[in-house]
Amino acid sequence: DLAQADAIVVTLVDPTVPYAETVKLLKRHQVWRSHRDRVFVFDTGSSPAGLFPGLYTSLRRSLFSAARHRTSGYLRSFNEFIDEQPRDPRPPLLLSFQGNFTSRPRRLLFELNLDRPDVLIERTEPFWQRIGSPDSRDFKKDYALTIARSRFVLCPRGIGVSSFRLFETMQSARVPVIISDAWVPSAKIDWDAFSLRIPERDVHRVVEICEAEDATWADRAALARRAWEEWFSPVGLSHLLVDAIEDIPIGRAHV
Repeated sequence: DLAQADAIVVTLVDPTVPYAETVKLLKRHQVWRSHRDRVFVFDTGSSPAGLFPGLYTSLRRSLFSAARHRTSGYLRSFNEFIDEQPRDPRPPLLLSFQGNFTSRPRRLLFELNLDRPDVLIERTEPFWQRIGSPDSRDFKKDYALTIARSRFVLCPRGIGVSSFRLFETMQSARVPVIISDAWVPSAKIDWDAFSLRIPERDVHRVVEICEAEDATWADRAALARRAWEEWFSPVGLSHLLVDAIEDIPIGRAHV
């Protein structure tokens, strides 16, 4: 019953509809027009505008307002093989990255030309173009295995300032290396305890930085998995959602 609901969460997740059209649809919707004091969005778009109070996956720092916004993960993982991989006590790769050329930090990574057996930086076709194709299942398995074989996993921004890779790395109990200057970390989570954050200008130092923290990787990896379970797993996400709604000042006056 909308009239009795403490809060109404609207997901903005349809990739088949242009983002501007999605915003128009919500503004015209009866839910927004009649109950806007209790409406929060859960927006996983790559380039959101932050027009509504709620949770955003990739809202840029320049648009982020602590009075209206909180950072979230994604509603679900697209890789069902993440939890099926073996947990090697000492994965053979120092670091890895598999992805496409969708941002400047990624271009800089591909230009490093590192010739090391314990480093894998590989350009792949966009995953979204593989969905539904016969080889998509094998691609996801190989991707999940690469993460499992890595101590550190590079998570550079792509089209959006966040990526599925960050949360899949945490789920895999590996250390995410966040390379995205405009990304706003989720508050109340001690990201420094389990992840590394590298300024985009320092991409050329990524091996050096990971080597310097290699002795800490196992502790960080365990904490990364614990943080994923608490905040970004299917159960944890509901925790994050409620916590965010109660914490947003614009919502506290109404909820």
